[in-house]
Amino acid sequence: MKNHLLLLAQFHPLFVKQELIPEILKNCAQFGLLSQTAYDAFQKHKFAENSFWFHHSYAETDIPAGQEYEAIAYSKNRKIQPDSIRKCHSRVLCFFTAFRTRPSDLAMQGHHELSLIWFEQESPPLLSHLSEITEAKPLDTPEQNYIYLGSETGLRQLIRKQRAVIAAAELLKTLGIRDEEHFHAQPSEKIQAIHEMIRKMTAEQAEQYAPDNDTIEEILYSALSELWRTAHRKETGKNLQ
Repeated sequence: MKNHLLLLAQFHPLFVKQELIPEILKNCAQFGLLSQTAYDAFQKHKFAENSFWFHHSYAETDIPAGQEYEAIAYSKNRKIQPDSIRKCHSRVLCFFTAFRTRPSDLAMQGHHELSLIWFEQESPPLLSHLSEITEAKPLDTPEQNYIYLGSETGLRQLIRKQRAVIAAAELLKTLGIRDEEHFHAQPSEKIQAIHEMIRKMTAEQAEQYAPDNDTIEEILYSALSELWRTAHRKETGKNLQ
Protein backbone atom coordinates (compact mmCIF):
# COMPACT_ATOMS: atom_id res chain seq x y z
CA MET A 1 0.00 0.00 0.00
CA LYS A 2 2.89 2.38 0.71
CA ASN A 3 4.39 2.38 -2.80
CA HIS A 4 1.66 4.62 -4.21
CA LEU A 5 2.52 8.02 -5.71
CA LEU A 6 0.71 11.25 -4.93
CA LEU A 7 1.05 13.63 -7.88
CA LEU A 8 0.81 17.29 -6.84
CA ALA A 9 1.26 19.08 -10.16
CA GLN A 10 2.15 18.49 -13.80
CA PHE A 11 4.92 20.28 -15.68
CA HIS A 12 3.90 22.05 -18.87
CA PRO A 13 5.73 20.51 -21.88
CA LEU A 14 7.22 23.86 -22.91
CA PHE A 15 8.61 24.41 -19.41
CA VAL A 16 10.07 20.89 -19.48
CA LYS A 17 11.78 21.54 -22.82
CA GLN A 18 13.02 25.08 -22.18
CA GLU A 19 13.74 25.08 -18.44
CA LEU A 20 13.64 21.70 -16.70
CA ILE A 21 15.70 19.55 -19.08
CA PRO A 22 18.46 22.19 -19.49
CA GLU A 23 18.63 22.47 -15.70
CA ILE A 24 18.94 18.69 -15.34
CA LEU A 25 21.75 18.56 -17.92
CA LYS A 26 23.56 21.46 -16.25
CA ASN A 27 23.31 19.81 -12.82
CA CYS A 28 24.57 16.49 -14.19
CA ALA A 29 27.58 18.24 -15.74
CA GLN A 30 28.30 20.30 -12.63
CA PHE A 31 27.61 17.82 -9.82
CA GLY A 32 27.97 14.46 -11.56
CA LEU A 33 25.55 11.60 -12.16
CA LEU A 34 23.70 9.92 -9.34
CA SER A 35 23.13 6.87 -11.53
CA GLN A 36 24.24 6.05 -15.07
CA THR A 37 21.19 3.80 -15.46
CA ALA A 38 18.83 6.59 -14.43
CA TYR A 39 20.61 9.09 -16.69
CA ASP A 40 20.32 6.73 -19.66
CA ALA A 41 16.60 6.26 -18.94
CA PHE A 42 16.15 10.03 -18.78
CA GLN A 43 17.88 10.55 -22.13
CA LYS A 44 15.92 7.72 -23.74
CA HIS A 45 12.47 8.70 -22.44
CA LYS A 46 12.55 12.49 -21.86
CA PHE A 47 10.22 13.06 -24.84
CA ALA A 48 8.54 9.63 -24.86
CA GLU A 49 5.02 9.40 -26.24
CA ASN A 50 2.23 9.29 -23.63
CA SER A 51 4.66 10.34 -20.91
CA PHE A 52 4.33 13.31 -18.56
CA TRP A 53 6.47 15.07 -15.97
CA PHE A 54 5.17 15.55 -12.42
CA HIS A 55 6.08 16.94 -9.03
CA HIS A 56 5.06 14.28 -6.52
CA SER A 57 4.57 14.42 -2.77
CA TYR A 58 6.83 12.65 -0.29
CA ALA A 59 7.03 8.91 -0.78
CA GLU A 60 6.05 6.72 2.17
CA THR A 61 8.75 4.22 1.17
CA ASP A 62 11.57 4.06 -1.38
CA ILE A 63 10.01 3.46 -4.81
CA PRO A 64 12.22 2.13 -7.64
CA ALA A 65 12.13 3.50 -11.17
CA GLY A 66 10.17 1.09 -13.35
CA GLN A 67 7.40 0.83 -10.73
CA GLU A 68 4.10 0.03 -12.44
CA TYR A 69 0.63 1.03 -11.32
CA GLU A 70 -2.75 -0.34 -12.34
CA ALA A 71 -5.11 2.38 -11.10
CA ILE A 72 -5.53 6.14 -10.83
CA ALA A 73 -7.70 8.26 -8.51
CA TYR A 74 -8.56 11.91 -7.91
CA SER A 75 -7.93 13.43 -4.48
CA LYS A 76 -9.52 16.65 -3.22
CA ASN A 77 -8.41 18.24 0.06
CA ARG A 78 -5.99 15.31 0.49
CA LYS A 79 -8.83 12.76 0.42
CA ILE A 80 -9.30 10.22 -2.38
CA GLN A 81 -12.73 10.46 -3.98
CA PRO A 82 -13.94 6.81 -4.02
CA ASP A 83 -15.96 7.14 -7.23
CA SER A 84 -12.93 8.49 -9.11
CA ILE A 85 -10.86 5.28 -9.00
CA ARG A 86 -10.22 4.00 -12.52
CA LYS A 87 -8.11 1.24 -13.99
CA CYS A 88 -5.13 2.91 -15.67
CA HIS A 89 -1.83 1.23 -16.43
CA SER A 90 1.21 3.44 -15.89
CA ARG A 91 4.95 3.03 -15.34
CA VAL A 92 7.58 5.31 -13.84
CA LEU A 93 10.27 5.87 -16.47
CA CYS A 94 12.56 7.90 -14.24
CA PHE A 95 12.67 9.74 -10.93
CA PHE A 96 14.51 13.01 -10.30
CA THR A 97 15.79 14.62 -7.13
CA ALA A 98 14.21 17.93 -6.19
CA PHE A 99 17.52 19.41 -4.95
CA ARG A 100 20.06 19.81 -7.75
CA THR A 101 17.59 18.04 -10.00
CA ARG A 102 19.17 14.93 -11.52
CA PRO A 103 17.95 11.48 -12.62
CA SER A 104 17.66 8.98 -9.77
CA ASP A 105 17.03 5.24 -9.51
CA LEU A 106 14.28 5.73 -6.94
CA ALA A 107 11.92 8.09 -5.17
CA MET A 108 13.42 8.44 -1.71
CA GLN A 109 11.20 7.94 1.32
CA GLY A 110 10.15 11.23 2.89
CA HIS A 111 11.09 13.43 -0.08
CA HIS A 112 9.12 15.60 -2.50
CA GLU A 113 10.62 14.85 -5.92
CA LEU A 114 9.96 14.75 -9.65
CA SER A 115 8.87 11.89 -11.85
CA LEU A 116 8.53 11.06 -15.54
CA ILE A 117 5.63 8.66 -15.98
CA TRP A 118 4.29 6.79 -19.01
CA PHE A 119 0.57 6.06 -19.32
CA GLU A 120 -0.93 3.31 -21.46
CA GLN A 121 -3.82 5.55 -22.45
CA GLU A 122 -2.84 8.76 -24.19
CA SER A 123 -3.73 11.22 -21.42
CA PRO A 124 -5.91 10.06 -18.52
CA PRO A 125 -8.75 12.58 -18.08
CA LEU A 126 -8.13 12.77 -14.32
CA LEU A 127 -4.80 14.49 -14.97
CA SER A 128 -6.75 17.61 -15.95
CA HIS A 129 -7.42 18.19 -12.22
CA LEU A 130 -3.74 18.88 -11.56
CA SER A 131 -2.23 22.34 -11.38
CA GLU A 132 0.24 23.04 -14.19
CA ILE A 133 3.80 24.20 -13.59
CA THR A 134 4.75 26.82 -16.17
CA GLU A 135 7.52 28.72 -14.36
CA ALA A 136 10.15 28.24 -11.69
CA LYS A 137 8.51 29.31 -8.44
CA PRO A 138 7.38 27.65 -5.17
CA LEU A 139 4.65 25.08 -5.75
CA ASP A 140 1.23 26.45 -4.84
CA THR A 141 -1.88 24.26 -5.15
CA PRO A 142 -4.60 26.07 -3.19
CA GLU A 143 -7.39 23.81 -4.44
CA GLN A 144 -5.50 20.69 -3.25
CA ASN A 145 -6.53 18.73 -6.34
CA TYR A 146 -4.11 15.82 -6.55
CA ILE A 147 -3.80 12.46 -8.29
CA TYR A 148 -2.95 9.09 -6.74
CA LEU A 149 -1.35 6.21 -8.63
CA GLY A 150 -1.42 2.74 -7.09
CA SER A 151 -3.16 -0.60 -7.16
CA GLU A 152 -6.95 -0.57 -7.02
CA THR A 153 -6.88 -2.52 -3.77
CA GLY A 154 -4.20 -0.26 -2.33
CA LEU A 155 -6.11 2.92 -3.18
CA ARG A 156 -9.24 1.58 -1.48
CA GLN A 157 -7.15 0.74 1.59
CA LEU A 158 -5.88 4.32 1.54
CA ILE A 159 -9.46 5.58 1.50
CA ARG A 160 -10.21 3.54 4.63
CA LYS A 161 -7.05 4.82 6.28
CA GLN A 162 -7.91 8.44 5.37
CA ARG A 163 -11.36 8.00 6.91
CA ALA A 164 -9.71 6.63 10.03
CA VAL A 165 -7.41 9.68 10.19
CA ILE A 166 -10.37 12.06 9.87
CA ALA A 167 -12.26 10.26 12.63
CA ALA A 168 -9.13 10.20 14.82
CA ALA A 169 -8.60 13.94 14.31
CA GLU A 170 -12.19 14.59 15.39
CA LEU A 171 -11.67 12.40 18.45
CA LEU A 172 -8.50 14.26 19.43
CA LYS A 173 -10.25 17.59 18.93
CA THR A 174 -13.12 16.43 21.16
CA LEU A 175 -10.60 15.43 23.84
CA GLY A 176 -9.04 18.88 23.70
CA ILE A 177 -5.77 17.79 22.08
CA ARG A 178 -4.30 20.67 20.09
CA ASP A 179 -1.16 19.26 18.49
CA GLU A 180 1.62 16.68 18.87
CA GLU A 181 3.42 18.56 21.63
CA HIS A 182 0.19 18.87 23.62
CA PHE A 183 -0.55 15.18 23.05
CA HIS A 184 2.80 14.09 24.50
CA ALA A 185 2.24 16.33 27.52
CA GLN A 186 -0.74 14.18 28.53
CA PRO A 187 -0.48 11.54 31.28
CA SER A 188 0.61 8.13 30.00
CA GLU A 189 -2.74 6.61 31.02
CA LYS A 190 -4.58 9.10 28.80
CA ILE A 191 -2.22 8.48 25.88
CA GLN A 192 -2.83 4.73 26.16
CA ALA A 193 -6.57 5.29 26.37
CA ILE A 194 -6.44 7.41 23.20
CA HIS A 195 -4.64 4.59 21.38
CA GLU A 196 -7.34 2.14 22.39
CA MET A 197 -10.14 4.54 21.42
CA ILE A 198 -8.58 5.00 17.97
CA ARG A 199 -8.26 1.23 17.57
CA LYS A 200 -11.92 0.70 18.43
CA MET A 201 -13.09 3.69 16.41
CA THR A 202 -11.36 2.55 13.22
CA ALA A 203 -13.18 -0.78 13.35
CA GLU A 204 -16.53 0.95 13.87
CA GLN A 205 -16.22 3.94 11.52
CA ALA A 206 -13.85 2.94 8.72
CA GLU A 207 -15.52 -0.08 7.13
CA GLN A 208 -14.07 -2.57 9.61
CA TYR A 209 -10.54 -1.36 8.91
CA ALA A 210 -8.48 -3.14 11.62
CA PRO A 211 -4.94 -1.74 11.60
CA ASP A 212 -1.95 -3.19 13.44
CA ASN A 213 -0.01 -1.26 16.09
CA ASP A 214 2.30 0.43 13.55
CA THR A 215 -0.64 1.64 11.51
CA ILE A 216 -2.41 2.88 14.65
CA GLU A 217 0.67 5.07 15.22
CA GLU A 218 0.50 6.29 11.60
CA ILE A 219 -3.18 7.15 11.97
CA LEU A 220 -2.56 8.93 15.28
CA TYR A 221 0.29 11.10 14.01
CA SER A 222 -1.47 11.79 10.71
CA ALA A 223 -4.46 12.96 12.76
CA LEU A 224 -2.21 15.21 14.87
CA SER A 225 -0.72 16.64 11.66
CA GLU A 226 -4.21 17.23 10.31
CA LEU A 227 -5.13 19.16 13.47
CA TRP A 228 -2.03 21.32 13.11
CA ARG A 229 -2.60 21.82 9.37
CA THR A 230 -6.23 22.84 9.91
CA ALA A 231 -5.31 25.28 12.67
CA HIS A 232 -2.50 26.76 10.57
CA ARG A 233 -4.78 27.21 7.57
CA LYS A 234 -7.25 29.10 9.74
CA GLU A 235 -4.47 31.34 11.04
CA THR A 236 -2.72 32.05 7.75
CA GLY A 237 -5.21 31.16 5.04
CA LYS A 238 -2.33 29.34 3.37
CA ASN A 239 -2.35 25.88 1.82
CA LEU A 240 0.17 23.36 3.17
CA GLN A 241 1.43 20.44 1.09
